[in-house]
Formats: sequence, C-alpha cells, structure tokens
Amino acid sequence: MQISNNKVSTCWDRIISWSIASSLLLLQVVIFNACEASGEKQERRWFSRNDSKSTSGTKDAEYGEFRYQGNDRTYLLYTPDSYKSDKAAALVVVLHGGHGDAKVALERTGFNEIADREGFLVLYPEGIGKYWNDGRSTVPGKADDVGFITTLIDHVAKQKNIDSRRVYVTGSSNGGLMTQRLACESPDRFAAFAAVIANFPVELEAVCISKHHASIMIINGKDDVLMPWAGGEIKKGRFVKGGGGAILSAEETAQFWAKKNQCDNKYDHIKLPDKDPSDDTRIEKFKYLGCKNGTEVILYAVDGGGHTWPGSKTRTLRISGKVSQDMNASEVIWEFFDRHRGQ
Repeated sequence: MQISNNKVSTCWDRIISWSIASSLLLLQVVIFNACEASGEKQERRWFSRNDSKSTSGTKDAEYGEFRYQGNDRTYLLYTPDSYKSDKAAALVVVLHGGHGDAKVALERTGFNEIADREGFLVLYPEGIGKYWNDGRSTVPGKADDVGFITTLIDHVAKQKNIDSRRVYVTGSSNGGLMTQRLACESPDRFAAFAAVIANFPVELEAVCISKHHASIMIINGKDDVLMPWAGGEIKKGRFVKGGGGAILSAEETAQFWAKKNQCDNKYDHIKLPDKDPSDDTRIEKFKYLGCKNGTEVILYAVDGGGHTWPGSKTRTLRISGKVSQDMNASEVIWEFFDRHRGQ
C-alpha cells in the first residue's frame, strides 16, 4: 500500500504540531510547579512594605518572621497612620482558619479599615502548615501555638507601644477554635475573645480549668456544613477539610462559657434587623445576664448563614454557604472588644 506525498506531509505536520503542543504543555507544567514551590516567597513579598499595598487599610501590612521553638514563624502586622509611639495602642490578634493564612484573614475580615478609624494595631499570625493546634487530637501537627501566640505578642510589644490591658484575639473556624483554646489556657493575657464559625472542642472540656473569667463572643451559622450548629463531628472530606474532631453545639458552647463566667442561667434575646433581605439570612443575639466581674458571653445565631464571616465581601467556596450581610462581624467584634479592659 502506497501513501501519497501529500498524506505523508500532512502526517508529519500533525506530528510536529503535536510535539510543539506537548512541549508547550510540559513547559507550562514546569513553570506552574516552580510557581507553586515558590508560592510562599511570592506571598511574603506581596506583603513586604516596599513592594505592595495591603487590600484593606491605607498602609501596607508589614511582614515579619519570628523564630520560636526551632521554627521560623511568620506574621503580618498592621499599623494605622494614627498610631503614635508615645501612646499605648490596643492590639487585635486575628487568627486565620484552617488551610488559610494571614493574607486571607486580612482580606476576609477587613480589620485594617477599622484600625485606621479606631487607632488599634492588628496582628495576623500564621500557623504551621496553615493550621493551628487548637487542642483537637485530629489536627495535623502538635506545635505549641498557645506559647507561640503569647510570645509573639511580647515580641511585637518590643517594637510597638501596646496597651497590655487591651489585647484581644479573634479567629474563624480553626482560628476560632484556637481562640477558645487561648481563652482556656491564657485567659489573663487577653481582655476579650471572639470565635467565629467555631464551636467548643469536646477534648478541651476536661483541660479548660482556669478560674479566670473571660468575656467571649461566638458567631455561628445555623446552616454551617463544616462546623455543625448542633455539634457532633466537624466535617472532614475531600473538598471540605475541617480537621475532624467532636464539638459541642453552638448553644452548648455559649452555655459552657456562661458557666465559666458564673453568669445567670438567663439571657436577653433579640432579633437583629434584616438589613439585606436578598442574602436569605437573619441574625439573633443571645446575651447572658449576671456574669461575674463585668464579663460578657454573647452568642450570635446566623439563621441561613454558612461557614462564613458575616459582612465579608470576599469570595467564598460554594460549599461554604451563605454570607450574611445583616451585620459586619468585624465591626461588632471591635465594639465588643472596646468595652473590655484587662487587669
């Protein structure tokens, strides 16, 4: 059987085209892998004071490294223009969720904009491997993150004039669980706590024995598929990796903290205005009464809300659920923090 010259030419043209396409694809893969490998350095450079602007606030977030227990730990520090070194400023520590980082926490919460107006500093620490050791045996790694965060605050206090009576901590998901671990183990270091989309881990109940009272706010979505409102097991799967582990329900979490703060077994209950009917959410507020030493325990129930930060404008995964726009969680958290002073 004979093949015509035209057919041979066409065949070779196809082979050459295929080879070129394959080479280009291989080059793209190599470049992509190289970018992935250097991604951490790119992210750090993005936040350096000389290279880029932060997406929230009027100044850059300052990237820093801090060596703790043999590991180079990283963080971002935001200093508003209104900061004056001769006047002690409040410090808000913001903990990212699992698989997140300081950049995600900065963009999602918008605390820098509030800091510009109110004059406080914002510290965004980063967990090892994008995770915090919040006390669950199911989380990857066993870093001493309680020690790291409290030591990092001391480190920052050597650079900035921080009011030690006005240091606060908040976080979402894994960061919210870590916030509650700090409330258990270092309640005297913070004036108030705020945990978002994070119930209390069952494993922490037996070890949370400090008698120090701690004001705390909890903001949880009732339709959260990752951190179930009713408690049980944290979702752990292929696309939603929550680290697993058993948790109390949102109501039991509030009751746990109310008992620790010796509150009355009563609370005020109000429904917040439906500011954005299009978001299909409504928010209820439960504030416990008679808590000792002026402490507060407040639970916000976001009916229809998912595993999301209320008021956030950043994109979230579809599986995360609805983002309520009926309140700005960061504004509410700061108002809560600003009412409290430590010893």
